[in-house]
Amino acid sequence: MLLALTGARGAGTALIAALVLLAALPRVRVRLALLTALALAVPIALALLGHPAARTGDLHTLRAADLALAQHRDPSRPPAVLTAVAPAAAWDAAGADCSATSALTDRWDAAAARREQDGLATAWRQLLRDHPDRVLDARLCRGRLAWSVWAATGGPHAGTEVPEPAASSHGLLRPLHAAAAWSRTLLRAPQLDWLLWRGALWAYLGLAAALLYAWRHRLPALVPVAGAAVLGTQLALTAAAAGQDYRTMAAALFLGPLLLTLATVRNGRGPAS
Repeated sequence: MLLALTGARGAGTALIAALVLLAALPRVRVRLALLTALALAVPIALALLGHPAARTGDLHTLRAADLALAQHRDPSRPPAVLTAVAPAAAWDAAGADCSATSALTDRWDAAAARREQDGLATAWRQLLRDHPDRVLDARLCRGRLAWSVWAATGGPHAGTEVPEPAASSHGLLRPLHAAAAWSRTLLRAPQLDWLLWRGALWAYLGLAAALLYAWRHRLPALVPVAGAAVLGTQLALTAAAAGQDYRTMAAALFLGPLLLTLATVRNGRGPAS
């Protein structure tokens, strides 16, 4: 339920994780199905009631970013609906820097984009019908954070994004807050990015540790159970990633090190007494 309440990508993670668990835990499928339905029903109900924190995500920005990459791949005359939102050069530049939707939204007319949502949706559906490979290409480019241990090198949006703290924020103890801010700056060294900020490494290590533990203890169901949330996060990001924000892989950054401890656990059965 907490995953579902974090937005469209969180709801996708919860759904994918539930599907993995339903396949791995046949004895509790009914309870899992009921709990999943309840978890997903809560944000849907909040959205219907107009709760401001229950938005489903800006699908039109994701679709427009797909269109930008397609326009870059085939720089023919863009449809009128595209040029009504941004110049042709802006679409081409955004397609060349396909790692984040902000490559386009930083350049386009936001008001025009809202007015042309239906036209953009129609253009995207046509792209999906005629060139599904380009849609997949765009989604994999933005979902790189979920699968690649290292950030890409091209484009200003390709690196791992670690947002700055709000200028007005401060801790209860200012010396500790200053030390934390200094440590954050220190740990943003590019050589540490793959280890501290990208979740893909920890996802792979955690799943490998779960696999080792399951093999040692003959618990094959542990692998999908332990990896459901991590796998769900990766697949949800592939479907709806907007950029390279490290927070979208936070589940792997926490679960990976925890699962890694399973690699040190041996079979605890002692000699028969």
